[in-house]
Amino acid sequence: MSNKYQLMLHALPILFLIGASRCLALQPMHDKISSKLDVMLCQAAWNADRLARLRRSWLSSVTRTPSIDAHVFMPAGAQEHQDDFKVTALHDWGGTQVDYQTAMSRAIVPCVSHAPAKYYAIMDDDVIVNVPALLAWVSQLSDTADALWGREGCCGIVYGGMLLMPEHTARAIADNIEDMVEHVTREATRRNFDSYKGAPFMVDHFFSLAVQKLGGAIHETSAIHEGLDLPWPASVVAEHHIHDKDFDKFIAGLSRSGSEQISNTSSSRISQVVDHRGVSHDLQL
Repeated sequence: MSNKYQLMLHALPILFLIGASRCLALQPMHDKISSKLDVMLCQAAWNADRLARLRRSWLSSVTRTPSIDAHVFMPAGAQEHQDDFKVTALHDWGGTQVDYQTAMSRAIVPCVSHAPAKYYAIMDDDVIVNVPALLAWVSQLSDTADALWGREGCCGIVYGGMLLMPEHTARAIADNIEDMVEHVTREATRRNFDSYKGAPFMVDHFFSLAVQKLGGAIHETSAIHEGLDLPWPASVVAEHHIHDKDFDKFIAGLSRSGSEQISNTSSSRISQVVDHRGVSHDLQL
C-alpha cells in the first residue's frame, strides 16, 4: 500500500471526528427550528454597533437557551449572513425613526414565518432582557385569548420596548398585515395619536390597535421597566430606553461579576387587575 493511501486511512478517524463535531455544533440551532419555542424575539438593531452591544449585554445568551430564539431586523443594506442569528435587512427601513415604525410593524410577517413559538415579542434595540426571567414570566401567562403585553402606556395602548403576544395573535396580524396597516393608519389619525412627522403611526400604536381590532386585551405590565435600574429589580424581565452609556455600564458590570447583575432575580408571580379604561395592569404580588 502506498504512503498516500496509508495517510488517507490514518486521516479518516480525524475527519470523522471533525464532521461529528460540526454536526453537534449545528444541533442546537436545528433543535430550535424543528421544535416549538416558548418565545421568538423579533429584535430590531439600528446598526452593527448596537447589535454588538445587544450581543454583549444579553442577546448572546439567547443562542445558549433552547426554548428561545431571535430573528434580528436591520435597515436596508445590512449584512444578512451572521453566525448565530437570522438577520434580515428590511428594504423599507432606510435607517430613520420615521420609516422604522411601519417597517418594524411589518416585520411580524417574516418573524412569525421564521419558527413556531408560543409567544412573539416585537423588540426595540434599546432594551436589555433577563432571559431566564422572561421565560419564567411567559410560563405564567394565558395564551388562549388574543392579547398584547407592553410597558405602561396611555389612551388604550401600551408603549413599546417589548410588545409580547401569543402565537395566534401574532399570526392573525401577520396573515392580514395589509388590512391591519390600513386600519391602524386610519385609527391612529382618528384618535389623533402623536407620531414622528411623516410616520402614519408608531410601532406600539400598530400592535395595540391591531390587537384591539382582533377583540383582544391590552395589558400594561410592570415586568417591562423604564430605564436602567441596577441591581436588577425582582420580577422585571426587560429594561427599556437603554442608551449606549447604559449598555456600556451594564457590560462592564458583567465583566467584573459574571452574570450576577441579572442572575439573582426572583420570578415573582404576576397578577392582572383591570382598571376603569378596560386596560389591565400586571402588578407584582
